[in-house]
Amino acid sequence: MKRFQMKKLAVSTIVAATMFAATSGAQAAGSATANFNVNINLTPACGISTAAGSVDFVYSGMQTSAATATGTTIGIKCTTNLPYSVSLATAPGYGYGPITDQATGLDYTLTLNGTGADLTGQTGNGAEQVVNIDGSMAADQAGTCPTAAACDNLTSTNRQQTLTIAY
Repeated sequence: MKRFQMKKLAVSTIVAATMFAATSGAQAAGSATANFNVNINLTPACGISTAAGSVDFVYSGMQTSAATATGTTIGIKCTTNLPYSVSLATAPGYGYGPITDQATGLDYTLTLNGTGADLTGQTGNGAEQVVNIDGSMAADQAGTCPTAAACDNLTSTNRQQTLTIAY
């Protein structure tokens, strides 16, 4: 019985080797190549990569010192080497200031990276570039509040400001 199994194994091995030799001999006789171009048309762009938060003031009527706002940061990503500028809207009641909040009657100013002017001459680098938006509010303002309780500007028509990236 063992002899029969060994013969069967030997025959199987010979058959497999013959089949491999027959298929491996069927390789291509040559090859051909062709070159081609890959064309890319890049449209440079900028976008907001980190959503804006808010600039938060805490102020008491007739406060004797100026108030500084807790600022927010906005991340901007632009195509590498693309020149761009950043600005705040300049419509009445918007922009750098002084801006009089419609609901509270308090005046405040905003800054971009510590300046009350547009950020010009910026250059994209493909990575996130951060713009800091801070604010300040002068001292000795009375403000407007319809009740004796604290009030806010949630219904103010000029509460929302706009940051613009021009490229």
